Amino acid sequence: MTEYRFTGVLERAADDHERLLGLFIRLLDVDDAIVRRQLVASVAREIERHAAAEHATLYAALRELPGAGDLLDDAAAEHDEIAEALDDLIATPTDDPTWTEMLAALRACVERHIETEEGEVFTIAEELLGGDKLIELGDAFARHGQARAGSAAFTGQSYMLPLLPRIGVTFLRL
Repeated sequence: MTEYRFTGVLERAADDHERLLGLFIRLLDVDDAIVRRQLVASVAREIERHAAAEHATLYAALRELPGAGDLLDDAAAEHDEIAEALDDLIATPTDDPTWTEMLAALRACVERHIETEEGEVFTIAEELLGGDKLIELGDAFARHGQARAGSAAFTGQSYMLPLLPRIGVTFLRL
């Protein structure tokens, strides 16, 4: 088995994955409805920020090269699946008996996507882009993520904005 050294954009994306999985762990340990809504809002922010930065940097660079199109289409479809599962979770009251099932479904979607991305997309990226390009994309990923982390980034662009009033949490910088 080949071992890949994650640098630049791959390392930043993997760090985002770890942060997101940590939020799921925190959600499993919480019973308070207000804290759950706050953590779900954090999950939504992380997913939105990460997906936007990823599409603008890593996916955009790979789309320009032959051999990655189908894989990127699959990864983008997984992003859509994650968005739907997140929508379902947000639409479900935290005291609803199915809320935990909705959380588990979202987490499963995210974990499948991370497995695909870190296993297949990252491998293709290292093979097709090379170290210097990955580092350059890492800087762009960080800039894009920081720009979207501010409150101005969440004005009319997010697929989650219509759902935010239902969870009763305003976006604050993490």
